[in-house]
Amino acid sequence: MRPQAEWTNCIYNASAEAMHDVPDASVGLAFTSPPYNVGKDYERDMGMADYLALIRNVGREVYRVLKPGGRYVINIANLGRKPYIPL
Repeated sequence: MRPQAEWTNCIYNASAEAMHDVPDASVGLAFTSPPYNVGKDYERDMGMADYLALIRNVGREVYRVLKPGGRYVINIANLGRKPYIPL
């Protein structure tokens, strides 16, 4: 991640696990497309408990970095196309 002095209007992270350098209450808009854990090749297959823990961690980190009145956008799958489990 670039030093804060070099930040422009965008911060890109690969995962919530990389957000520790993002200051609290510093982001106006967070957009995420979480893994759906439906058989795609991620680093590992997760059981439901691990998957839900991952999603909770994403939510906690986004909440931590959002400014008051900030927005959190989640890209959600089309539930009609595949057998996804709705959150």
